[in-house]
Amino acid sequence: MIIHRIKQFFSAITARVEEEEKEFISKYLNEDEKKLFYQMSIVDQRHALDVCCLVAESLKFKEKDNKADNQFLIRAALLHDVGKLAGDLTLFDRIIIVLIDSFIPGRIEIWGEEGRGNFLKNRLHAFYIACNHGLIGAKLLEKISCDLDLITIIRDHHLPETSDWRMTILQEADKKR
Repeated sequence: MIIHRIKQFFSAITARVEEEEKEFISKYLNEDEKKLFYQMSIVDQRHALDVCCLVAESLKFKEKDNKADNQFLIRAALLHDVGKLAGDLTLFDRIIIVLIDSFIPGRIEIWGEEGRGNFLKNRLHAFYIACNHGLIGAKLLEKISCDLDLITIIRDHHLPETSDWRMTILQEADKKR
């Protein structure tokens, strides 16, 4: 667990998106979806691309050859954290959230509060975003008229129980990254 968190930290401080990755993003996301993708921090963009790579590997391993399902899952991986807009979660916030969740689980859900302000208010807002980014992302996707399946998978990607194999693939990839 600690090694995973250390890797996440170094990934965050070195995060970037290469030109060929931008071309890949353009291949799978429409203009409105790309605008939302690029509104995320570079850390979340990198995370989404890393999750996308794991999803693609999983699809190959599972020999899923339905092109529509594969494209759907790539889009879902790229957009799964779109509710985390740049500035809502700083690297400091992410570290605090991991520490609090490790030592007193469930507190960030209780303490989270929408709205920015002073130093403390911004931390509480970050907690709110961390806990509710799926719902926030779903609302953003609704505004640009995305299909209901995509909205649902983004909204629910942190729920524990699912019978949807696509959700399982996305969740497994997200946990690894």
